[in-house]
Amino acid sequence: MPEPAKATAERSAWHDNMRLVAMFIVVAGHWGIGRGAFPGTSSNISFVIYIFHMPLFIMLAGRFVRPRASFDATFRKGWGQLLIPFAFFFLVDLFVLSKVSGPPFVAFGHLPYGLWFLVSLFFWRLMVVPVGRWRSFDRLVWPLALLGLVLSGLLPNWWSLVRTFAFFPAFLFGMLVLPRLEPHLRRPWVRVASAALLVATVVVVWPRAQQYNYLWLHQSRRYDELGRDFVSGAGLRLLVAAAGIVVALAVGEFQGSTHASGQKGRVTRARRPLEPTACHGIRSQRMNATSSMNACQ
Repeated sequence: MPEPAKATAERSAWHDNMRLVAMFIVVAGHWGIGRGAFPGTSSNISFVIYIFHMPLFIMLAGRFVRPRASFDATFRKGWGQLLIPFAFFFLVDLFVLSKVSGPPFVAFGHLPYGLWFLVSLFFWRLMVVPVGRWRSFDRLVWPLALLGLVLSGLLPNWWSLVRTFAFFPAFLFGMLVLPRLEPHLRRPWVRVASAALLVATVVVVWPRAQQYNYLWLHQSRRYDELGRDFVSGAGLRLLVAAAGIVVALAVGEFQGSTHASGQKGRVTRARRPLEPTACHGIRSQRMNATSSMNACQ
């Protein structure tokens, strides 16, 4: 199996743009569009979004995993970056719910809505630590990931256990496959094919939006909760996972790798992300200002 791509220090505007779009899509699907911002079409739009929004987000999370990091370093980094924020927002969520809707629901393994991703991301990072270290594990990682996807429907969803296994193939895809696809994604024929795929997805899903949303839930529910037997449930799980990854790639195809910026009355093309302030903050603005001053000297 090919080793995961090495992390680079240089930021990629294309990846930053994809992450920005993924964030807006997740928010739109869960809140703005999905909550009735556009009467008559909100449900259909949100169900179309649900096909690919989490696979896209999870692929990008896997894309930037540092290859061959030690288990200890991965655990300590995940503890600080993921579990501590999870604990903080968990308490905030309980406090807000207690003020808005009375005593919140608290049970073993239950995660407040929206925080499951932090817990799953913590475990995904740990699960890929052996990749590139043990040749025998590299040969088995994909069969194990798909087996976990199939069996996830039999597990109780304590601490996001179901979603952790159900979405792990998307994370692994982003880590091992996406870096090798990227040089080919922005070719003209790929862009045309991606546009046709997205149009076909909307045409097929729109009139059956609620049905396909129900199928998407196979990625986050147990088989007995959905009334599916093991064989049909496992087949649907594999189908929905594959469709989510393919459509997510098609969406990513249309993210720009450059950002137009004006300088002295001219429009130039610079390799900058769409959201420099959101990702880099004041530090980026200072760096850009310093670079401009050096260029003028």
